[in-house]
Amino acid sequence: MFTGRPQGPSDSYTCEYFTMGANNNLDVNSTWPAMYQMINRANNVLRYVPGMDISQELKDRAIGTAHFFRAFAYLWLAPFYGDGGEAYGFPNGGIPIVTEKTP
Repeated sequence: MFTGRPQGPSDSYTCEYFTMGANNNLDVNSTWPAMYQMINRANNVLRYVPGMDISQELKDRAIGTAHFFRAFAYLWLAPFYGDGGEAYGFPNGGIPIVTEKTP
């Protein structure tokens, strides 16, 4: 995900080139746990909502929203932790793809 992005003193640039420090990357430090918490919550919705006794309209809205937020979390993770993907020998772009609820 770094490929094609403008180079500069951004968080993703400092992460890619191992120049980040405690004073320049607060976003990078908090992004990973926050986004994987969001992914886990979305996965919980996708796992449990289909079996709930609620209207189909509400189920569809909840499931659609969960898919959106899970994708949004991966999109947010990519600039910080992506590694160029398959072109560089990394099949997932350096980001673990989690599609099931974790304990």
